[in-house]
Amino acid sequence: DHRYNLALKPPAKKATTILTNIEWDVSRTGRIIPVGVLEPIKISDVTISNLTLNNKQFVMDNNITIGSIIELERAGEVIPRFLRVIEPGDGGFNIPSKCPICDSGLKPQGVDLICVNPECQGKLIQEIVYFLKELHGAEGIAENTVKKIVSNSKPKIKNLVDFYEFILLDKFDYIINGEIEQDNIYNAVKNTLNEISELSLIEGLGLPGIRRSKLMKMGIYTVANLKSFKFRPGMGETEKKVAEWIKNKSNIDKLNKYYTYFKKYLKERIVPKEGGWKICATGKFPISRKELIKRIEKYGHIYSNQVTPSTRYLINDDNEDSKKMRDATQYGVHIIPMKEFFDLLDAKWKDGNISRAEKIKIRESLEWKYFRKRMLNRANNSCQLCGTKYVG
Repeated sequence: DHRYNLALKPPAKKATTILTNIEWDVSRTGRIIPVGVLEPIKISDVTISNLTLNNKQFVMDNNITIGSIIELERAGEVIPRFLRVIEPGDGGFNIPSKCPICDSGLKPQGVDLICVNPECQGKLIQEIVYFLKELHGAEGIAENTVKKIVSNSKPKIKNLVDFYEFILLDKFDYIINGEIEQDNIYNAVKNTLNEISELSLIEGLGLPGIRRSKLMKMGIYTVANLKSFKFRPGMGETEKKVAEWIKNKSNIDKLNKYYTYFKKYLKERIVPKEGGWKICATGKFPISRKELIKRIEKYGHIYSNQVTPSTRYLINDDNEDSKKMRDATQYGVHIIPMKEFFDLLDAKWKDGNISRAEKIKIRESLEWKYFRKRMLNRANNSCQLCGTKYVG
Protein backbone atom coordinates (compact mmCIF):
# COMPACT_ATOMS: atom_id res chain seq x y z
CA ASP A 1 0.00 0.00 0.00
CA HIS A 2 1.50 3.35 -1.05
CA ARG A 3 0.31 4.92 2.22
CA TYR A 4 3.22 3.25 4.00
CA ASN A 5 5.97 4.39 1.57
CA LEU A 6 8.39 6.81 3.17
CA ALA A 7 10.89 9.20 1.56
CA LEU A 8 13.80 9.79 3.93
CA LYS A 9 15.94 12.88 3.39
CA PRO A 10 18.80 12.90 5.90
CA PRO A 11 20.18 16.28 6.99
CA ALA A 12 23.19 17.59 5.10
CA LYS A 13 26.51 16.51 6.58
CA LYS A 14 28.53 19.29 8.19
CA ALA A 15 32.22 19.74 8.89
CA THR A 16 34.71 22.32 10.16
CA THR A 17 38.02 23.36 8.62
CA ILE A 18 40.39 26.31 8.30
CA LEU A 19 40.11 28.96 5.60
CA THR A 20 43.71 29.35 4.39
CA ASN A 21 43.16 32.00 1.71
CA ILE A 22 40.57 34.00 -0.23
CA GLU A 23 41.09 34.12 -3.99
CA TRP A 24 39.01 36.06 -6.51
CA ASP A 25 37.57 34.84 -9.80
CA VAL A 26 35.30 36.33 -12.48
CA SER A 27 31.94 35.00 -13.69
CA ARG A 28 30.57 35.02 -17.25
CA THR A 29 28.64 38.21 -16.45
CA GLY A 30 31.70 39.93 -14.97
CA ARG A 31 30.92 39.47 -11.27
CA ILE A 32 34.06 39.23 -9.13
CA ILE A 33 33.53 36.19 -6.92
CA PRO A 34 35.49 35.38 -3.73
CA VAL A 35 36.56 31.74 -3.47
CA GLY A 36 37.65 30.36 -0.10
CA VAL A 37 40.68 28.08 -0.17
CA LEU A 38 40.33 25.45 2.56
CA GLU A 39 42.45 22.96 4.37
CA PRO A 40 41.15 19.89 2.46
CA ILE A 41 38.39 18.07 4.31
CA LYS A 42 36.22 15.04 3.49
CA ILE A 43 32.43 15.19 3.61
CA SER A 44 30.57 12.07 2.47
CA ASP A 45 33.77 10.65 0.94
CA VAL A 46 34.32 13.78 -1.16
CA THR A 47 37.37 15.97 -0.54
CA ILE A 48 36.54 19.68 -0.48
CA SER A 49 39.29 22.27 -0.88
CA ASN A 50 37.41 25.29 -2.28
CA LEU A 51 34.22 27.09 -1.30
CA THR A 52 32.34 29.87 -3.09
CA LEU A 53 31.72 32.86 -0.82
CA ASN A 54 29.13 34.61 -3.04
CA ASN A 55 30.32 38.25 -3.08
CA LYS A 56 32.39 40.82 -1.22
CA GLN A 57 29.44 41.92 0.92
CA PHE A 58 28.81 38.33 2.04
CA VAL A 59 32.45 38.05 3.15
CA MET A 60 32.25 41.30 5.09
CA ASP A 61 28.84 40.59 6.68
CA ASN A 62 29.99 37.19 7.95
CA ASN A 63 33.39 38.45 9.17
CA ILE A 64 35.17 35.84 7.03
CA THR A 65 38.93 36.31 7.25
CA ILE A 66 41.99 34.27 6.35
CA GLY A 67 42.74 31.81 9.13
CA SER A 68 39.11 31.54 10.25
CA ILE A 69 37.74 28.21 11.46
CA ILE A 70 34.50 27.79 9.53
CA GLU A 71 31.60 25.35 9.39
CA LEU A 72 30.30 24.13 6.04
CA GLU A 73 27.96 21.51 4.63
CA ARG A 74 27.33 19.72 1.35
CA ALA A 75 23.91 21.01 0.30
CA GLY A 76 21.98 18.24 -1.44
CA GLU A 77 25.06 16.04 -1.08
CA VAL A 78 26.56 18.02 -3.97
CA ILE A 79 27.48 21.67 -3.41
CA PRO A 80 29.68 22.77 -0.48
CA ARG A 81 28.04 25.70 1.33
CA PHE A 82 29.39 28.09 3.96
CA LEU A 83 27.41 28.05 7.23
CA ARG A 84 29.24 30.21 9.78
CA VAL A 85 32.53 31.37 11.26
CA ILE A 86 33.31 29.43 14.43
CA GLU A 87 36.48 31.32 15.27
CA PRO A 88 37.66 34.40 13.33
CA GLY A 89 41.16 34.39 11.86
CA ASP A 90 43.69 37.18 12.12
CA GLY A 91 44.70 37.26 8.45
CA GLY A 92 42.08 39.72 7.21
CA PHE A 93 41.33 39.79 3.47
CA ASN A 94 41.89 42.16 0.57
CA ILE A 95 39.11 43.41 -1.70
CA PRO A 96 40.52 43.64 -5.23
CA SER A 97 40.65 46.97 -7.03
CA LYS A 98 41.25 45.35 -10.45
CA CYS A 99 39.93 42.27 -12.23
CA PRO A 100 41.98 39.24 -11.12
CA ILE A 101 42.01 37.89 -14.69
CA CYS A 102 42.45 40.83 -17.08
CA ASP A 103 43.66 43.54 -14.65
CA SER A 104 40.94 45.95 -15.79
CA GLY A 105 39.06 48.30 -13.50
CA LEU A 106 36.05 47.29 -11.38
CA LYS A 107 32.79 49.06 -10.68
CA PRO A 108 30.45 48.48 -7.73
CA GLN A 109 26.98 47.12 -8.54
CA GLY A 110 24.86 46.40 -5.48
CA VAL A 111 26.70 43.80 -3.38
CA ASP A 112 29.02 42.92 -6.29
CA LEU A 113 32.12 44.22 -8.01
CA ILE A 114 31.94 44.04 -11.82
CA CYS A 115 34.77 43.82 -14.35
CA VAL A 116 34.27 46.66 -16.87
CA ASN A 117 36.29 45.02 -19.67
CA PRO A 118 33.91 43.55 -22.32
CA GLU A 119 36.80 41.48 -23.70
CA CYS A 120 37.92 39.99 -20.37
CA GLN A 121 39.27 36.51 -21.08
CA GLY A 122 37.98 35.20 -17.76
CA LYS A 123 34.41 36.21 -18.66
CA LEU A 124 34.78 34.61 -22.10
CA ILE A 125 36.01 31.29 -20.69
CA GLN A 126 33.10 31.12 -18.22
CA GLU A 127 30.64 32.07 -20.97
CA ILE A 128 31.90 29.26 -23.22
CA VAL A 129 31.81 26.69 -20.40
CA TYR A 130 28.27 27.74 -19.43
CA PHE A 131 27.06 27.61 -23.04
CA LEU A 132 28.59 24.18 -23.67
CA LYS A 133 27.97 22.35 -20.41
CA GLU A 134 25.11 24.03 -18.54
CA LEU A 135 22.89 24.99 -21.47
CA HIS A 136 23.64 22.20 -23.94
CA GLY A 137 24.94 19.26 -21.90
CA ALA A 138 28.41 18.94 -23.46
CA GLU A 139 30.43 16.02 -22.12
CA GLY A 140 34.13 15.32 -22.59
CA ILE A 141 35.34 18.91 -22.30
CA ALA A 142 36.40 20.47 -19.00
CA GLU A 143 36.78 24.11 -17.93
CA ASN A 144 40.57 23.76 -17.81
CA THR A 145 40.54 22.49 -21.40
CA VAL A 146 38.50 25.51 -22.56
CA LYS A 147 40.90 27.79 -20.69
CA LYS A 148 43.92 26.14 -22.32
CA ILE A 149 42.44 26.47 -25.82
CA VAL A 150 41.32 30.11 -25.39
CA SER A 151 44.63 31.15 -23.79
CA ASN A 152 46.84 29.58 -26.48
CA SER A 153 44.76 30.07 -29.63
CA LYS A 154 46.23 31.80 -32.69
CA PRO A 155 44.53 33.90 -33.93
CA LYS A 156 43.11 34.91 -30.57
CA ILE A 157 39.63 33.63 -29.69
CA LYS A 158 37.55 36.71 -28.80
CA ASN A 159 34.01 35.32 -28.54
CA LEU A 160 31.84 32.20 -28.59
CA VAL A 161 31.61 32.10 -32.40
CA ASP A 162 35.41 32.23 -32.68
CA PHE A 163 35.61 29.27 -30.29
CA TYR A 164 33.15 27.16 -32.31
CA GLU A 165 34.92 27.94 -35.58
CA PHE A 166 38.30 27.18 -34.02
CA ILE A 167 37.14 23.76 -32.82
CA LEU A 168 34.94 22.73 -35.74
CA LEU A 169 37.58 23.71 -38.31
CA ASP A 170 40.04 21.53 -36.38
CA LYS A 171 42.56 24.28 -35.67
CA PHE A 172 43.41 23.22 -32.11
CA ASP A 173 45.64 20.18 -32.66
CA TYR A 174 48.79 22.16 -31.74
CA ILE A 175 47.26 22.97 -28.31
CA ILE A 176 45.79 19.59 -27.32
CA ASN A 177 47.98 16.50 -27.69
CA GLY A 178 46.55 13.09 -28.45
CA GLU A 179 44.00 12.15 -31.09
CA ILE A 180 41.56 10.64 -28.58
CA GLU A 181 41.33 13.84 -26.53
CA GLN A 182 41.11 15.93 -29.71
CA ASP A 183 38.23 13.76 -30.95
CA ASN A 184 36.44 14.04 -27.59
CA ILE A 185 36.65 17.84 -27.66
CA TYR A 186 35.56 18.07 -31.31
CA ASN A 187 32.58 15.75 -30.78
CA ALA A 188 31.54 17.46 -27.52
CA VAL A 189 31.34 20.83 -29.24
CA LYS A 190 29.77 19.49 -32.45
CA ASN A 191 27.04 17.62 -30.56
CA THR A 192 25.84 20.81 -28.88
CA LEU A 193 24.72 22.07 -32.31
CA ASN A 194 21.85 19.57 -32.11
CA GLU A 195 20.57 21.16 -28.89
CA ILE A 196 20.69 24.90 -29.55
CA SER A 197 17.44 26.87 -29.69
CA GLU A 198 16.87 30.62 -29.91
CA LEU A 199 15.97 30.64 -26.21
CA SER A 200 19.17 28.84 -25.14
CA LEU A 201 21.16 31.17 -27.39
CA ILE A 202 19.61 34.19 -25.66
CA GLU A 203 20.26 32.66 -22.22
CA GLY A 204 23.92 32.25 -23.17
CA LEU A 205 24.35 35.94 -23.97
CA GLY A 206 24.93 36.85 -20.34
CA LEU A 207 21.93 39.03 -19.57
CA PRO A 208 22.56 40.03 -15.94
CA GLY A 209 21.09 37.48 -13.50
CA ILE A 210 18.39 36.26 -15.90
CA ARG A 211 17.69 32.57 -16.48
CA ARG A 212 15.49 30.75 -18.98
CA SER A 213 12.35 30.54 -16.85
CA LYS A 214 12.33 34.32 -16.33
CA LEU A 215 12.82 34.98 -20.05
CA MET A 216 9.83 32.74 -20.80
CA LYS A 217 7.67 34.52 -18.22
CA MET A 218 8.56 37.77 -19.97
CA GLY A 219 7.45 36.32 -23.31
CA ILE A 220 10.99 36.21 -24.70
CA TYR A 221 11.38 32.99 -26.72
CA THR A 222 13.12 34.30 -29.83
CA VAL A 223 15.71 36.86 -30.88
CA ALA A 224 12.90 38.95 -32.39
CA ASN A 225 11.07 38.89 -29.00
CA LEU A 226 14.22 40.13 -27.26
CA LYS A 227 14.91 42.93 -29.73
CA SER A 228 11.33 44.21 -29.54
CA PHE A 229 11.06 44.06 -25.74
CA LYS A 230 10.02 47.36 -24.15
CA PHE A 231 10.04 48.36 -20.49
CA ARG A 232 6.63 49.57 -19.31
CA PRO A 233 5.48 51.18 -16.04
CA GLY A 234 4.73 48.57 -13.40
CA MET A 235 7.39 46.12 -14.59
CA GLY A 236 10.09 44.93 -12.18
CA GLU A 237 13.83 45.36 -11.85
CA THR A 238 14.61 42.36 -14.04
CA GLU A 239 12.60 43.72 -16.95
CA LYS A 240 14.40 47.05 -16.51
CA LYS A 241 17.78 45.29 -16.77
CA VAL A 242 16.75 43.58 -20.01
CA ALA A 243 15.59 46.89 -21.52
CA GLU A 244 18.88 48.53 -20.55
CA TRP A 245 20.85 45.59 -21.97
CA ILE A 246 19.08 45.97 -25.34
CA LYS A 247 19.98 49.68 -25.53
CA ASN A 248 23.70 48.84 -25.44
CA LYS A 249 24.96 48.68 -29.05
CA SER A 250 27.78 46.25 -28.24
CA ASN A 251 25.23 43.82 -26.77
CA ILE A 252 23.08 43.96 -29.92
CA ASP A 253 26.19 43.48 -32.09
CA LYS A 254 27.03 40.39 -30.04
CA LEU A 255 23.45 39.10 -30.35
CA ASN A 256 23.48 39.57 -34.13
CA LYS A 257 26.86 37.87 -34.51
CA TYR A 258 25.80 34.83 -32.49
CA TYR A 259 22.40 34.57 -34.18
CA THR A 260 23.90 34.82 -37.68
CA TYR A 261 26.38 32.03 -36.95
CA PHE A 262 24.03 29.63 -35.12
CA LYS A 263 20.87 30.34 -37.12
CA LYS A 264 21.27 27.30 -39.40
CA TYR A 265 21.49 25.00 -36.39
CA LEU A 266 18.63 26.38 -34.30
CA LYS A 267 15.93 23.96 -33.22
CA GLU A 268 12.37 25.03 -33.92
CA ARG A 269 10.41 25.97 -30.82
CA ILE A 270 6.63 26.06 -30.65
CA VAL A 271 5.66 29.33 -28.99
CA PRO A 272 2.17 29.44 -27.41
CA LYS A 273 0.05 32.43 -28.37
CA GLU A 274 -0.66 33.50 -24.79
CA GLY A 275 2.71 32.82 -23.19
CA GLY A 276 4.04 29.69 -21.54
CA TRP A 277 2.21 27.55 -19.03
CA LYS A 278 3.79 26.70 -15.70
CA ILE A 279 4.26 22.91 -15.56
CA CYS A 280 5.29 20.62 -12.71
CA ALA A 281 5.87 16.85 -12.58
CA THR A 282 5.99 14.15 -9.92
CA GLY A 283 6.59 10.39 -9.84
CA LYS A 284 8.41 8.11 -12.29
CA PHE A 285 8.31 8.39 -16.08
CA PRO A 286 9.57 6.28 -19.02
CA ILE A 287 12.03 9.08 -19.86
CA SER A 288 14.49 10.93 -17.65
CA ARG A 289 13.39 14.06 -15.80
CA LYS A 290 15.96 16.05 -17.81
CA GLU A 291 14.42 14.86 -21.09
CA LEU A 292 10.92 15.59 -19.77
CA ILE A 293 11.88 19.18 -18.93
CA LYS A 294 13.54 19.60 -22.32
CA ARG A 295 10.35 18.50 -24.09
CA ILE A 296 8.21 20.84 -21.97
CA GLU A 297 10.47 23.78 -22.78
CA LYS A 298 10.51 22.87 -26.47
CA TYR A 299 6.85 23.87 -26.58
CA GLY A 300 7.60 27.19 -24.90
CA HIS A 301 6.32 26.24 -21.44
CA ILE A 302 8.01 26.71 -18.07
CA TYR A 303 9.01 23.83 -15.79
CA SER A 304 8.80 24.41 -12.05
CA ASN A 305 9.78 22.15 -9.14
CA GLN A 306 6.82 23.32 -7.05
CA VAL A 307 3.04 23.32 -7.48
CA THR A 308 1.54 26.76 -6.89
CA PRO A 309 -1.84 28.35 -7.68
CA SER A 310 -0.39 29.51 -11.02
CA THR A 311 0.64 25.98 -12.11
CA ARG A 312 -1.33 24.87 -15.20
CA TYR A 313 -0.59 21.11 -15.13
CA LEU A 314 0.95 18.54 -12.81
CA ILE A 315 2.25 15.59 -14.85
CA ASN A 316 1.91 12.28 -12.98
CA ASP A 317 1.82 8.75 -14.40
CA ASP A 318 1.36 6.68 -11.23
CA ASN A 319 -1.20 8.72 -9.24
CA GLU A 320 0.76 8.08 -6.03
CA ASP A 321 0.27 10.31 -3.01
CA SER A 322 2.83 13.11 -2.68
CA LYS A 323 3.03 16.72 -1.53
CA LYS A 324 2.78 17.88 -5.14
CA MET A 325 -0.39 15.83 -5.62
CA ARG A 326 -1.91 17.26 -2.44
CA ASP A 327 -0.98 20.81 -3.50
CA ALA A 328 -2.46 20.22 -6.96
CA THR A 329 -5.72 19.08 -5.38
CA GLN A 330 -5.77 22.07 -3.04
CA TYR A 331 -5.13 24.60 -5.81
CA GLY A 332 -7.32 22.96 -8.45
CA VAL A 333 -4.37 22.24 -10.76
CA HIS A 334 -5.00 19.79 -13.63
CA ILE A 335 -3.35 16.39 -13.02
CA ILE A 336 -2.50 14.58 -16.24
CA PRO A 337 -0.39 11.59 -17.43
CA MET A 338 2.69 12.39 -19.49
CA LYS A 339 1.39 10.93 -22.77
CA GLU A 340 -1.90 12.82 -22.57
CA PHE A 341 -0.04 16.02 -21.74
CA PHE A 342 2.18 15.83 -24.81
CA ASP A 343 -0.80 14.81 -26.95
CA LEU A 344 -2.32 18.15 -25.97
CA LEU A 345 0.80 19.95 -27.13
CA ASP A 346 1.11 18.20 -30.49
CA ALA A 347 -0.32 19.45 -33.78
CA LYS A 348 -3.99 19.15 -32.81
CA TRP A 349 -3.53 21.65 -29.93
CA LYS A 350 -0.50 23.44 -31.36
CA ASP A 351 -2.00 26.88 -30.76
CA GLY A 352 -2.01 26.24 -27.00
CA ASN A 353 -5.81 26.19 -26.63
CA ILE A 354 -7.64 23.35 -24.90
CA SER A 355 -11.34 22.77 -25.34
CA ARG A 356 -13.78 22.71 -22.43
CA ALA A 357 -14.57 19.08 -23.26
CA GLU A 358 -10.91 18.18 -22.94
CA LYS A 359 -10.65 19.88 -19.56
CA ILE A 360 -13.69 17.97 -18.34
CA LYS A 361 -12.18 14.71 -19.59
CA ILE A 362 -8.94 15.34 -17.71
CA ARG A 363 -10.72 16.34 -14.53
CA GLU A 364 -13.08 13.34 -14.56
CA SER A 365 -10.43 10.77 -15.46
CA LEU A 366 -7.70 11.86 -13.08
CA GLU A 367 -8.36 14.71 -10.73
CA TRP A 368 -11.65 13.41 -9.37
CA LYS A 369 -10.23 9.92 -8.86
CA TYR A 370 -7.33 11.31 -6.90
CA PHE A 371 -9.46 13.79 -4.96
CA ARG A 372 -11.93 11.07 -3.99
CA LYS A 373 -9.15 8.71 -2.90
CA ARG A 374 -7.43 11.45 -0.92
CA MET A 375 -10.44 12.93 0.82
CA LEU A 376 -12.43 9.82 1.61
CA ASN A 377 -12.25 8.92 5.28
CA ARG A 378 -12.08 5.11 5.30
CA ALA A 379 -13.35 4.88 8.88
CA ASN A 380 -16.76 6.52 8.43
CA ASN A 381 -17.00 6.72 4.61
CA SER A 382 -17.26 10.52 4.61
CA CYS A 383 -15.41 13.46 3.08
CA GLN A 384 -12.63 14.85 5.29
CA LEU A 385 -13.40 18.38 4.05
CA CYS A 386 -17.12 18.70 4.67
CA GLY A 387 -18.18 15.47 6.42
CA THR A 388 -20.71 14.49 3.72
CA LYS A 389 -21.37 10.76 3.53
CA TYR A 390 -20.04 9.17 0.36
CA VAL A 391 -22.33 6.78 -1.50
CA GLY A 392 -21.22 4.65 -4.48
